[in-house]
Amino acid sequence: MQNSVERVLSLIKEKDIKMVDFKMVDINGQFRHVTIPAENFSEETLKSGIGFDASNYGYAVVEKSDMVFIPDPDTAVVDPFCSIPTLSMTGNAMIIDTPENRPLPQYPRNIIRAAVKAMQDSGSGAAKAVKTSNDHKHHKKGAKKA
Repeated sequence: MQNSVERVLSLIKEKDIKMVDFKMVDINGQFRHVTIPAENFSEETLKSGIGFDASNYGYAVVEKSDMVFIPDPDTAVVDPFCSIPTLSMTGNAMIIDTPENRPLPQYPRNIIRAAVKAMQDSGSGAAKAVKTSNDHKHHKKGAKKA
């Protein structure tokens, strides 16, 4: 992960990024996001994440809704649609816990991780054939499948 962190930090500097946008999905599959100024982004942001109220996303009741979004530096891309230079990345929703945060079980990326781990743990060899992707270009009308 250290190389990914360094890559993100150098990308921010090289591309003169002004904003960092963290994208996640709500319970209905709609993108939501939190954006911070690039000068507030650090290695600590990637480690500790960004706090959010999961009740606004449909994942928890208000009384138990304080959660944290941990960005995945491997998903960092410069957003070509923003007028202000913006770095965008997805990540994982986590339940704040001690001694470590734990994955929010119903968050889509965590569901995929758990399914792949279960397949790997089964020893069936099926996990070697599993491919997951957040690349949606094959869904565009007229686009060729990769």
